[in-house]
Amino acid sequence: MQAKGRWLIADRPVTQLHRLLAEVVVVLWVLMSCPTMVCAEWQAFSVADGLAHLQVNAIAEDPSGELWVGSPAGASHYDGVSWTTHTDADGLAGDDVKAIVTASSGDLWFATESGVSRYNGASWTIYT
Repeated sequence: MQAKGRWLIADRPVTQLHRLLAEVVVVLWVLMSCPTMVCAEWQAFSVADGLAHLQVNAIAEDPSGELWVGSPAGASHYDGVSWTTHTDADGLAGDDVKAIVTASSGDLWFATESGVSRYNGASWTIYT
């Protein structure tokens, strides 16, 4: 696992990650103003909390420390309070998000089954 900002993200192949998350939709390790993992707590999210889908294909952190989760139903964004889901209606090339990468510019890149989308924090650009 690698620590990136506030989030601890597992470096595992998607198939192992799916097995790990079979019962618990997404488990996030939230570091509570602590330099070590000793004083951290678990926080779990599900579709009822606003996550787009039970299957998680990708997890990334943006430059502001907010979390993005890719699924077959779009990209869910967690701002630390609530979830917002972005779909092809919002500018994704397709709803089935396979990977998310944060560029050094701060832009987020989303690989979907239909192409690639870039999100600059305000608008989407599709590359097919």
